Amino acid sequence: MKAISKLIKNKKSLWKVYSNVGYAYNYILSYFFPIAASKKQFKASFGRDLNLENPTTLNEKLMYLKLRKYWNNPRIADCADKYAVRDFIEKSGCGETLTKLYGVWEKVSDIDWGSLPNRFAIKCNHGSGYNLICTDKKTFDMKKAAKQLDKWMHERYGVKYTEQGIYDKISRKIIAEEFIETSDGLPPKDYKFFCSYGKVYFLFVASDRINGQTKFDYYYPDWTYIPVKNYFPNNGPIDRSEKLDDMIRYAERLSNHFPLVRVDFYNEGNHIYFGELTFTHFGCLNCFEPDKYDYEFGSYFPNVVELQKCKI
Repeated sequence: MKAISKLIKNKKSLWKVYSNVGYAYNYILSYFFPIAASKKQFKASFGRDLNLENPTTLNEKLMYLKLRKYWNNPRIADCADKYAVRDFIEKSGCGETLTKLYGVWEKVSDIDWGSLPNRFAIKCNHGSGYNLICTDKKTFDMKKAAKQLDKWMHERYGVKYTEQGIYDKISRKIIAEEFIETSDGLPPKDYKFFCSYGKVYFLFVASDRINGQTKFDYYYPDWTYIPVKNYFPNNGPIDRSEKLDDMIRYAERLSNHFPLVRVDFYNEGNHIYFGELTFTHFGCLNCFEPDKYDYEFGSYFPNVVELQKCKI
């Protein structure tokens, strides 16, 4: 396949046909044979076979849970749903971390743009990366935004990215939420906590998320820096947030029922904002440099016997 790809890449018409056939093949494989599709993706990412019989690395345990426990679980689907999760956050006693909700619509044509404030975030609820930020309605291209949102609303994110069992059951909606203001005008730092049954084991901070400058830095809960690279470059040790302990407490509360979940928060000044619950971090294809951290991070979470027994 690589040889064919190399041969026709500069021939636009053939390359388009080849790409469409490849996309259709992966789509069908993902929809009808999710385990085979996951194994294929895993081998391509890590150069080794996926071990579902005795998962040991973080990515293997994420894959195991995705395929064996989370796939058709309505509770997981609700928590992955960026709109329905708000009810879970409220019931868990963390409602004060929710951003203001300005509107919910089932179709792009239903969006009441006039009712929205000058600054807002608008997103689809059934996947990752389906969000747009408006910092000034006067310059915001609503027609372009509507076109992009409509495209996303017609995508089956779960099938496209081999996570169908979690995301494909979500009733698709468009939601508009509060824009998080920051003192420096940059996107707020994103604190992502890896948890199991109410305990935080490690976290990373996503910073400088603008114009392709994103940085990831990993820490243990006591703010000891972890010298690992994960997809994006490091920023180097950053100042500890004064709200770290509060974010940890929220993460512990929200992760209490799950064997492995990532709980995300934004922190700006004295306020903590809930981000999302993520059950398939980086699609369970999360490469670390050095690779030993995939094994170390995986060791913190339940072994296969415990995972087999867990009820969610």
